[in-house]
Amino acid sequence: MLTDEERERLKAEEIFRDEIRRQLEANREPTSRRAKLIRTLNTPFVLWALSSVLVGTFGWTFSKFEASRTTQLANHQTERTLDTEISCRLQEAISTLDSLEGKVRGGEWSFSEGYIYNQAIATTSGENSAIFPEYASRSCPSLMIELRSLVSPAERTQIDQSLKAFRAFEVTGNGDTGYSFGSDKRSEREIEQALSEIDKAKAIINLQIMGSRWK
Repeated sequence: MLTDEERERLKAEEIFRDEIRRQLEANREPTSRRAKLIRTLNTPFVLWALSSVLVGTFGWTFSKFEASRTTQLANHQTERTLDTEISCRLQEAISTLDSLEGKVRGGEWSFSEGYIYNQAIATTSGENSAIFPEYASRSCPSLMIELRSLVSPAERTQIDQSLKAFRAFEVTGNGDTGYSFGSDKRSEREIEQALSEIDKAKAIINLQIMGSRWK
């Protein structure tokens, strides 16, 4: 049998162990809460809900990206098409002026300033020189305006300058469609004046309207 002293010692040890156990449990409480949270997050319903949100967010983001990419590609293609159309029309205007110059030098014709500009302008119309059928009813300035809406702000400056030069070119040609022909109705002065106007018209198209974008 245990003596009273041994019983007291065992009782004290039991009390000490209980106190240590309570302290350890108190220290483990935050960890237990985290464990409970982790267990909750690992439940099938919570995992399904979180995955649904993630998949939905990813799907929406990808759809927006694809739509933006599709629009950018379409705009880029339209931009290239417009550049090709405008460039070809302006090149055709230069060819028309070359043809007029040949006629003047050959002694067939002597054209007035307005007629020279009008012939070049007429060549740039969609009715006469459209490369793409969808632009057949469009004027050259309208194509430039549409192109302006697609390019970067830095590129708009040149297009604005080209539009301004084209409008001035049109004004020069307005109201004058006269011409004369035949060796008996032309003079050296008329020939030189016609050739000078043709060179001037070419320079305006090449340097001010075409610039570096459409050459």
